[in-house]
Amino acid sequence: MLRIIAMIIGILFILSGVFGFMPEFVQEGKLFGYFAINTMRNFLHLAIGFLGLFSGIKGAAASKIYFIIFGVLFLIMAALGFYHNTGVVFDYVVANNADNWLYGALAVLFLYIGISYFRKKK
Repeated sequence: MLRIIAMIIGILFILSGVFGFMPEFVQEGKLFGYFAINTMRNFLHLAIGFLGLFSGIKGAAASKIYFIIFGVLFLIMAALGFYHNTGVVFDYVVANNADNWLYGALAVLFLYIGISYFRKKK
């Protein structure tokens, strides 16, 4: 089941990255009118998506690692976004308040999935 979840989330991130390049989904530099985007962020979402697909294909252990690593990274992104509140994280990736909340929620979700699977399979 963990593999399927990783693949579904991977597909969603790939779609997010692709939609960021399509003007139909972007208004005033915001995906769906809410989430700040730029080219670097679109490529980042594509990479996260392909890694999710790859980890799902590789197996449950790879999927667990994927969820834990990206859960920690999303937590860092959310914390930096809330702390700096400048609109740019790591000098390249744009973020706004909606992004910070999304990254926080993704961090909780990813860490919950990765850690709860780890506890069951110990």
